Amino acid sequence: MIKKVFFDLDRTLWDFETNSELVLKELYVDFNLKDYIPSVEDFLNTYRQKNNALWALYRKGCLDSSVLKQKRFYETFLAYGIDKQELAQNFGKIYLEKLALKKQLFPGAIKLLNYLIEKYALYILTNGFQEVQIKKIVNIGLDKYFKQIFTSDTIGYQKPQPAFFEFVLKQVDEAPEYCIMIGDDLDTDIMGAKRCGIKGKGLR
Repeated sequence: MIKKVFFDLDRTLWDFETNSELVLKELYVDFNLKDYIPSVEDFLNTYRQKNNALWALYRKGCLDSSVLKQKRFYETFLAYGIDKQELAQNFGKIYLEKLALKKQLFPGAIKLLNYLIEKYALYILTNGFQEVQIKKIVNIGLDKYFKQIFTSDTIGYQKPQPAFFEFVLKQVDEAPEYCIMIGDDLDTDIMGAKRCGIKGKGLR
């Protein structure tokens, strides 16, 4: 019998792609990037490539969150011949600030949470950055649904590393067979959980 439900946040409940694209398009204008980069779509594609590559390393534990934050926009700008650390740092800081204020959830997310909260204890398990994820959750009013929010940069391990899930199980004081992980990523969320004996359910 399931007692506790673990949710991923980005791309599961919170529409990361839509929210992130909105912010990046705003910043493309605010920072006058058209003077250096041919189009906003070109900028978005380059950023996604750089960001995805760095996140893959982060999930493997090959770099920490501070390096990821610093390098993703610096490497993006460098692809256009813009070698400015301060610009990348400032851009990244404002990006995270504005991103946390976006409110687009996936259709049905609130209805699902309203149904589940009557039956189970709900938790967030995310590889996102603690400060940003807390702000997102509070800003869109999801905090009332979740008993606790677990983030990789406070735990010190990332999904799908077993140590991440083992830490969570210990904190919630529950056996893995009574828990289920719901997320969008087959390896990071579902297989990572299953390797620790937690049931997994893909969403998206």
